[in-house]
Amino acid sequence: MSQPGRHGSVTWTKGTTYYILLDFENSFPTTHTFYIDYPESANNIAGNTEVYNLISNLNYRRAIPVTFSEEGTVYSLSIYHEGGRGNMLMAVYSNSSGTPGSRLGVTSSAPVNSSAGWQTISLENPVPVNAGETVWLSWVFEHTVGVRHTGGSPARAQSGESWFGGMPQSFGTASLGNYRYSVYCSYTPGVASGNTLGNTEVYDLISNHNYRRAIQVTFPEGGTIQSLSICHEGGNGNMLMAVYSNSSGTPGSRLGITSSTPVNSSAGWQTISLENSVTVSPGQTVWLSWIFQNKVGVRHTSGSPARAQSGASWSGGMPQDFGTASLGNYRYSVYCSYTLEVSTSKTLGNTEVYDLISNHNYRRAIQVTFPEAGTIESLSICHAGGRGNMLMAVYSNSSGVPGSRLGVTSSVPVNSSAGWQTVSLVSPVTVSPGQTVWLSWVFENTVGVRHTGGSPARAQSGASWSGGMPQSFGTASLGNYRYSVYCSYIPGSSSIKLLGNTDIYELISNLNYRRAVPVTFTEAGTIQSLSICHTGGNGNMLMGVYSNSSGTPGSRLAVTSSVAVNSSAGWQTVSLVNPVTVSAGQTVWLSWVFENSVGVRHTKTPPARAQSGESWSGGMPQSFGTASLADFRYSVYCSYTLPGSDETIPADEADNTVSDLFPMEKEQVLIYPNPTDGEFTVSWKNIYDHRLIITIYSISGQLLKTVKTDPGINEIILNLNGMMKGIYFIELKDRKNDIILSRSGIIKK
Repeated sequence: MSQPGRHGSVTWTKGTTYYILLDFENSFPTTHTFYIDYPESANNIAGNTEVYNLISNLNYRRAIPVTFSEEGTVYSLSIYHEGGRGNMLMAVYSNSSGTPGSRLGVTSSAPVNSSAGWQTISLENPVPVNAGETVWLSWVFEHTVGVRHTGGSPARAQSGESWFGGMPQSFGTASLGNYRYSVYCSYTPGVASGNTLGNTEVYDLISNHNYRRAIQVTFPEGGTIQSLSICHEGGNGNMLMAVYSNSSGTPGSRLGITSSTPVNSSAGWQTISLENSVTVSPGQTVWLSWIFQNKVGVRHTSGSPARAQSGASWSGGMPQDFGTASLGNYRYSVYCSYTLEVSTSKTLGNTEVYDLISNHNYRRAIQVTFPEAGTIESLSICHAGGRGNMLMAVYSNSSGVPGSRLGVTSSVPVNSSAGWQTVSLVSPVTVSPGQTVWLSWVFENTVGVRHTGGSPARAQSGASWSGGMPQSFGTASLGNYRYSVYCSYIPGSSSIKLLGNTDIYELISNLNYRRAVPVTFTEAGTIQSLSICHTGGNGNMLMGVYSNSSGTPGSRLAVTSSVAVNSSAGWQTVSLVNPVTVSAGQTVWLSWVFENSVGVRHTKTPPARAQSGESWSGGMPQSFGTASLADFRYSVYCSYTLPGSDETIPADEADNTVSDLFPMEKEQVLIYPNPTDGEFTVSWKNIYDHRLIITIYSISGQLLKTVKTDPGINEIILNLNGMMKGIYFIELKDRKNDIILSRSGIIKK
């Protein structure tokens, strides 16, 4: 190596230590600097990671081919350019006889980096690939931007179109030239957690009829349908999509539906998430249905299996029952996206939509027996729509009738339209193999619930709405009826547990003194967050964990950041700045204080709460101070993990890293909006030159989604689409340095 430049290449093996030997025999000893080109990525890569010497300034749409040695999922595309202005697009195209074919995935339009270097853009929807499959990585710039390249094969493809041609469904006519470009893709190896089923091909024919139609798909494996996609020619007005059961070879009852969504004005694939995901079993056939408000051309071709067509159009919507349908041998460019069963919750109960309707509004319940251990997260009921509120709950089994209450939902408005309504439990319920529980419901007003005759029997209380969901179900009569009611649960033991008062008590206290309730741990663990049920308000709040000192709160073990009080009533969860490790048998106090008066749910019963004479100005000091005790229980609990479930910080170290009253986390993270209807933004203060990992967990500790950020950003938009209403945990981790930067909670409403 007598001069600067590139000198060979090495295939690095993970976990292996390499040494560089310098031979000074023919050179003077001096300082030698070595640079190793290594594209930092948590994923695998395919393409050209080398920065070539030549620069091309033409801004035609171009593409290079890559062939995968293993199956995986492409998440992002990267290109090395000289910097510029304007916007850029990148895309993945299929291979069609050695040239780019139909579009498989595309990025959003992104601003071109002003400085030279690698620029990475995530695909709007990841693209699954198979071992041995060839795809084309394509790019186009709004303005002239130099892209690094060199001579060589395999050849690049070039379209005659530039920016205004965009990234069309079909790449179109292309010329080939023996050039290699500094372009690659990042992918995760292995079978994709998100799979598709249906017709992903863009067919040649176009149908402009706007009848309600559907195509059938049969699942080779269990899973959960999250969204539906359709390839159309663009238009105006709104559209609906839905999933229907199979009834003797035609669409039957509705299993899931999307919201009414504006039709994309441009041609291409449009994907819409279901309001509630649909669980399917291996071998199950369902129908994917669509309808447009106005005429929109949909891609199709002749072939079987046949599509179903209703005589109804937009005004008929997506009813509970698809209705009479004619069949015709046409295949439409429509598919669904689903996650595998192993990564999703399961259901237990009656998922079938029965024919009969009962309009009595007594408190009722059906029994289910669990074949495995798990954690119940939500309850679902199929009703005819109505008004007012509803409650659902889980009761234990007591000699064949409902016994004591194990979990309850918040009071929620009844959906005005007919169909399934899913409500999350305030606190998940853990169940054991062989355990029988009762799923209960009650409506404020008369609402029709789907049912049929049959056993096992349902239980009926003589109480209605005013009786609520009491601690004990009470006297019940049994009748042989089956109701369209089921629960969703996550199999296995939970890594996150709750301790404290998860019940929503009836009384409300508006005093804003610093208060605390005691909890005693039956096992060792690490407290991650505190939750309190209040009536909503304004200003800020603080929560903290205190040691036990002769039956009153002692020294502070941990504290949350000062956070804004939720404006709406319900549970609010706040993460501790540093988690607290506790031992089996240890008692700690969960404390709270509000800046302004906010009503907190409570009841009159021991163990006693502690109350300081100080309010907001006193904050959460190192020592709780003098406290009076009184027999009141507050709706306050903590969430904790078991040993070995994640990184922990010992309690005696926690306060050494924070300021006394308003401590700082390792990373300042903002999540908004919170609560959210689905989409939300996570932003953080610092910029990192490597990827961060964002992980979303359910309240019971089930890993639901992992997202890898691109280097150099400090904001990302995520969503909880397809997930049930409830509380979720968001973890931001610096995997390169093996540090958890932040843990936060978010509520899907």
